[in-house]
Parts: sequence; structure tokens; C-alpha cells
Amino acid sequence: MDGLIFGSFDYNPTLIKAIKDTGLPTVITSFYKNSEYQDFYDCAYVNQSLAALVATRHCIENGHTRIAFLGGDPKEQNTRERFEGYCKALEESGISLDNSLVINADFTREIAMHKFQQYIAKGGKCTAVMACNDLMAIGCMNACNNLGLKVPEDVSIVSLDNTEYCICTNPQLTSVDMMQGKVGVEAVRLVMDRILNKREYRKDVAFSPKIIKRESVKNLMLR
Repeated sequence: MDGLIFGSFDYNPTLIKAIKDTGLPTVITSFYKNSEYQDFYDCAYVNQSLAALVATRHCIENGHTRIAFLGGDPKEQNTRERFEGYCKALEESGISLDNSLVINADFTREIAMHKFQQYIAKGGKCTAVMACNDLMAIGCMNACNNLGLKVPEDVSIVSLDNTEYCICTNPQLTSVDMMQGKVGVEAVRLVMDRILNKREYRKDVAFSPKIIKRESVKNLMLR
């Protein structure tokens, strides 16, 4: 093996050190803030916080103020960064953070469905949900269907990732494209540059997320 491309939901310093100790040219497809080992690897990534901000802002621009955050484990870096973006979008629009709208699940469809059903059963009220990935958004859609709620008439849903699942749902899911294809191509380019040109200095390449608007967010201002 001549090089390594590595991706993870969370920063694991033990694992990163083990990769560093191999001496292999390495590209990581996440951006780890303040990593003590950051000088040895390159990064190709999309800013997770910005992606969540874009998704949440889209809900706000459509008149939503009670926007639930459906996230993963709050101890994981991906969840923390996406929550930061959600909070920033609320703050820039003058909307106070309501902790009752924060739903901790994981990144699976089934658990997201279960957690959202629990939220509604306990009297939770929101007009929109910002889900941290498409599978969680689909789980939220499943929950709405089980509860007799219509998307987007009763609950709007926006997500992150823009996977092929988005066009398989009814309604089709509005989601933020995390540019994974471009990230992958750039990761290969960076690791090959390290291998072939013996580059020793670090490079970071960031891509901007883009919202793909479909049918799952209702414009409340058109009432």
C-alpha cells in the first residue's frame, strides 16, 4: 500500500496517531480542528457547520421558526459541527435556541423514526425538521406517515448529503449536496501528489455545500 484515504464521523486521536505511525501519505475527508497530528495529513472536505447552516437557513427563508434539529450522538464531531451550523442560522435570524427542539438519535433511519415519534408523542411541536443525513430524514418521513402527519403540509423536512434516496421519497427530499464526488476526486489527487511528487507540506481543500431544492419544504409565507 502506497497511500491512504480515510474518512470518519468523529475524531479519534488514537486511530489518527496509528495512521501517522505507518508513514503513509494520507488524506482525510473530514476537517479535524486543532488536531495534534494535523501536519502529517491533507484534508479534502465540506464544511459540516456551513452545510447545516444552509439547510436551516432554507427553512427560515420559507417562514419556519420552530425547526427541530434531528442529529446523531452529540459527542461526535460531525453532530457537533452540524449543530453549530443550525444554531448559527437561528442566531443570524434572531431566533432563540429552544433545546426542546433538539432531538438526539443516530445516523440511521430506524432510530431517527423512533426518536421523532417519541418527540411528537410527548407533545413536541415543530413546523420543520433539519435532519443530519438523508436516512434520518427518511426515518422522520416514516414517523410522520405513522402519525398521520403530511410532509410538507404538516411538517417540512430538509436534510444533508443529497444521496440518491432523495428522489425515491414521496415527496422528494430537499437536501444539501455535500459534494462527495468532488471530495473523493480531490482526495485521490492529493494522495497521488504526495506519492508521486514527494510533497511534504500540508494542503487543505474545502468545497462549498449546495442546497438541492425539491418538494419537502413548505413555504409558510404563501398562506
